[in-house]
Amino acid sequence: MFKVSYRLILITLLITTLVFISACGRKGKVELDMAPTIEITSYTGIDSTDIDEEWENNPTIFQQDIWWSASDPDGTVEGYAFKVEVWDENLRGYTAISTPGFEYIDNDGWVYHYQTGANENIPMDDPDAHLTIWSQLLHAKINFPANGEPLLDDNGDPVYQEILDGADSVLVYQPVQSRFLVKCIDNSGLESNTAIKLFNSSSSAPKVIISSSQGEIDGETVGTGLLIEFTILDFDPLVSAQADFFEFMLMKMDEAGNEIYEDGYGEWYTTVGEDDKGYAVLTNTGYTTPRIYPNSFVGDEPQDHTYLVARAFDIAGIPSRTDTISFAVKEGFYPGTFIYNGAEQSGNDVWVLGQNHFVTYSDPS
Repeated sequence: MFKVSYRLILITLLITTLVFISACGRKGKVELDMAPTIEITSYTGIDSTDIDEEWENNPTIFQQDIWWSASDPDGTVEGYAFKVEVWDENLRGYTAISTPGFEYIDNDGWVYHYQTGANENIPMDDPDAHLTIWSQLLHAKINFPANGEPLLDDNGDPVYQEILDGADSVLVYQPVQSRFLVKCIDNSGLESNTAIKLFNSSSSAPKVIISSSQGEIDGETVGTGLLIEFTILDFDPLVSAQADFFEFMLMKMDEAGNEIYEDGYGEWYTTVGEDDKGYAVLTNTGYTTPRIYPNSFVGDEPQDHTYLVARAFDIAGIPSRTDTISFAVKEGFYPGTFIYNGAEQSGNDVWVLGQNHFVTYSDPS
């Protein structure tokens, strides 16, 4: 039989305890996972996180290319999230907003992106869209709002800036204070600090031009169908002309300037811009909103006119001055009509176009 050595057992227990303590780290505690860090590395403007006199007196252009960089000392960076906030004078604090190109945000203002492998043909506002605030982006082109209060001179009158050849002028707006925030997350699910930069954004007011698919119609007699085209001209350096959206209104007036009521007239309607263009289809049917109503004629002479008023909002949120054209809508007016298939129309729809005229109808064949 073996004899039990109590001295040997004691030595074994002592060695086991020492090994266990040493396994907890040199300082006698378990090492913790470390959070990643992030910083904003590039943008245009004054490098500041505080509002000071230099920052306020040197506004920057509203469109900014912003870059950031992150690292994780004990893991990998898996994604980045960013948002834009604007200063709210009434609340005396910042409020999260969406911006052109990043219209969808969560309840805290972080910009939504499609999850990896998600069906991006599903609109982001669809409940079936698979979204996340985390992306692999290291850069974003942000269109900060610049639609502050109109700038006033010493007499309290609005300040206008001449554009083009001096024949036109646009209202000047005060800069808007915003900030950009970005953070990251690592492979352990730890989030970094939030990197923040302030922006004092300015923009020139745009100009809008109204025409039709068949050219100038101001003062002309037209048919009961029109394809109206809106064009935005913008005057910010290094930024291409791009509309966020257009608004238009129809009115009817007699020769004395008295307004004639028609259903839907006198109300603003919105059409989304496609870069620097926007379109509105107007017909004397219930298929378009608003519908367009014929004017009164004695022979070929109109007794009243239709007026179309429009304005453009640029991607800094600044509206243009309104532009107005007038025309007389006459039923049965179909000059120089020709037919071609509507490439963007569904089914058997056909576009019929002529001078000052636009209609759609279903081809019976």
